[in-house]
Amino acid sequence: MAVGNKTKLVLKAIAIYGLLWLLTATWGEHDVDCDFDRRVSVGNANPLGGKIVPVPVIRIYEMANPHDLLDPKNEIPKVPWRYRNQGIAVAPFFIIDEIAWVRSGIGGSSERRLIFWFLGYSKEFMLKFYWGV
Repeated sequence: MAVGNKTKLVLKAIAIYGLLWLLTATWGEHDVDCDFDRRVSVGNANPLGGKIVPVPVIRIYEMANPHDLLDPKNEIPKVPWRYRNQGIAVAPFFIIDEIAWVRSGIGGSSERRLIFWFLGYSKEFMLKFYWGV
């Protein structure tokens, strides 16, 4: 049974698409995660302004409900913290994730993002904003 040129071309396109998706799901996801950790790594221990007192922002790996900061199921620390769920590569070079962070007593946010990632470069687009100060 002979495979036509058109079929070979389609199979090659599918293989390339799959490899790019795999690259995004592995290397891209890790790169976006490290970028988030770098950007939200230092907070302010002085909640009401005045002199800035830099403190490390603690990473939370599990959160019951990142959309609702006041949910009693959330066991969040009293110090600045950050949370990022495992992102999902929805297509080659596109990752969707959810983040939540508090850098000081009156500064934080929670949102769902679409991230365009291409070999180390990433650009974020907010899909949904849950809460923020």
